[in-house]
Amino acid sequence: MTNSLTALIKKELKLFRILTDILIVTGILVIPIMSHGFSIPLYLIEPMRLAVVYILLFDSKYHAYRLAIMLPFLSYTLSGHPLLFKALLISVELCIQVFTINYFKKIFSSLSFILLSSIFISKLCYYLLKWIFIQINFINTNLISTNLQYQLIPVFILIVTLLIFRDKLKR
Repeated sequence: MTNSLTALIKKELKLFRILTDILIVTGILVIPIMSHGFSIPLYLIEPMRLAVVYILLFDSKYHAYRLAIMLPFLSYTLSGHPLLFKALLISVELCIQVFTINYFKKIFSSLSFILLSSIFISKLCYYLLKWIFIQINFINTNLISTNLQYQLIPVFILIVTLLIFRDKLKR
């Protein structure tokens, strides 16, 4: 490839990532408004998790880490939800999920197993950290504030996505 062609591809990829980030951030910020307007708790589908995992599966781990850190804090800054310490918990949980998916991809071949394992591990870490935050009074809430059956919704969405886009995923 010539240098000019390589530069053009990098420029287009950068533009694609910027547009993707704008679309994802806009979606994350609009979901609470839609949830209140339609009286449907769309946040239960864990849109931040879905966005980060999709970016990881279809683009790169660096882009996924950037979103995992950025989304909870942007949401907190622009909408006040989640609260600051909860945003920190969510960011750590998402980063752990990105890490475990990347790590498990080197060991296992089943993406379904990798996703399920990464969700389980990241949720386990999230609840451990949340318990610690509750104990030291950083947050004042119940340990499990979202019914566990609702937490299966993003798992279902991710598995269905894997089945539909299996051949298009970045390995």
